[in-house]
Amino acid sequence: MSVGLYYTAHRDTPLSDDERAVLTRIVDEGERALLEEARRRLAGGGGGPRGPRRPRGDLRTPGPVLDR
Repeated sequence: MSVGLYYTAHRDTPLSDDERAVLTRIVDEGERALLEEARRRLAGGGGGPRGPRRPRGDLRTPGPVLDR
């Protein structure tokens, strides 16, 4: 599994050191959150936005109802 994020922008002036530090922190936090979520799901933490998964073929109970 891999996740890629591509962003392109043009700016007339280079980033300041402070701006670069803020952007680095934001990207690092996002990557950390993605890795934690992937590890949780791969470890059997289950679920997702719709709740835990039922075994395939389990038709005894209806699935969750989502209001949209």
